Amino acid sequence: MKTKIFVIIMLFLLLVQAGCGKTGHESGTDTTGSRADTTDIQGNTAGKDNHVTGSRTEIKDSPETTIENSTPVAQTTPEAVHGNTQEKPYLYPVRNNEDKWGYINSEGEVVIDFIYDYAGFFADGTAVISLNGRYGVIDLEGNTVIKPQYDYIGYFSEGLARIVQYDADTARHGFIDKDGNVFYKDYFNNNTGDFHDGLAVFEKDLNFGYVDKNGNIVIQPEYFMAYDFSEGLAAVANEDDKHGFIDKNGNLVIPFKFEHNLEGTYLYQGFSDGLAAVCMDGKFGYINTKGDFVIEPRYDYAERFSDGLALVIADGLYGYIDRSGNYVIEPKFAHASSFQNDFAFARMPGNTDYIETGGYALINKAGDFITGENLFYEQGGGYTFILEWSTGFVGELARVVMMVDNSPKFVYINKNGDIIWE
Repeated sequence: MKTKIFVIIMLFLLLVQAGCGKTGHESGTDTTGSRADTTDIQGNTAGKDNHVTGSRTEIKDSPETTIENSTPVAQTTPEAVHGNTQEKPYLYPVRNNEDKWGYINSEGEVVIDFIYDYAGFFADGTAVISLNGRYGVIDLEGNTVIKPQYDYIGYFSEGLARIVQYDADTARHGFIDKDGNVFYKDYFNNNTGDFHDGLAVFEKDLNFGYVDKNGNIVIQPEYFMAYDFSEGLAAVANEDDKHGFIDKNGNLVIPFKFEHNLEGTYLYQGFSDGLAAVCMDGKFGYINTKGDFVIEPRYDYAERFSDGLALVIADGLYGYIDRSGNYVIEPKFAHASSFQNDFAFARMPGNTDYIETGGYALINKAGDFITGENLFYEQGGGYTFILEWSTGFVGELARVVMMVDNSPKFVYINKNGDIIWE
């Protein structure tokens, strides 16, 4: 029997099968997926809270790569960070040599001191921090919004954040608002998602449905798999491994007719700019909200539109198209990511030692490299800290892993490629 997997937001790496089941793209930009294999930087082995699902996951060391200035805390960059215009001036989490976290501004100046055991990105005006093994929330001034007291706090999405509180060996799952008001439901668990379009996915008895912001069930758990709402629609899958789209009332508005590869943890990422990537007969194309193809299925793989462009694979190479299906950047990369805030990670063919030396660069929408080909951007089927760190640009700075003086380091760079913090 197929194992049901639901994946929750944010930035999680997983193996995506191109051609609706053929070996292909390994994406680091998808917002839903599983996180079975958690990998940390060599030298940091411990049982830690998984700051994506709230589950307590054993973090495994990576024997292949040792990174200077590594951290024992798994960082997650929420989707809300990218394209969020409310976070100016932008603040960026950094760690000092004493393993404490604080925040810098875009000039590399420390504006919130190094007092935290963990510090996440700001989103929706707040950031998750931890002290003494407990998670809390601060604002852009460093003021405490929620006192560190929970075993897990997720990022705020539409005014609510997921929380986990352990009582002995029992975990209570719920949501909290910025005033500290909390509600728990016995049907919340690690497969409960964040709120999008006013609804959040939840799982009960291996079926998926949706709850509203009071935790009330508004769409019964009847789907084999379910994804976040986007632009009023959500992708859902049935037992026949086909997926369609429902509206916020639970009406099936686009029938179950698209291919959905569960064994390969194949993802459907929802609508963006009025279009959604879907797969039929082994090829990817884009449909509108009526279910009609606007861009016919002709790609080996396709991602959702981001920054007005969509990442596609054709004949084994990565390129980018516009909403009319025209190539803006012809397929020429051996691997690439979707654009976020006008930049993407890309690697040219022919570089066979990129795992040890980097080989990736940040590109702009013209396809030009704005950095040297000395960045790391890992591929694979599980979570890695290198990929989690490599957010690309958030505001004026990009957080990347760069080869510096023959050693890979976690750094922030500006849009000229200059190192602002290392």
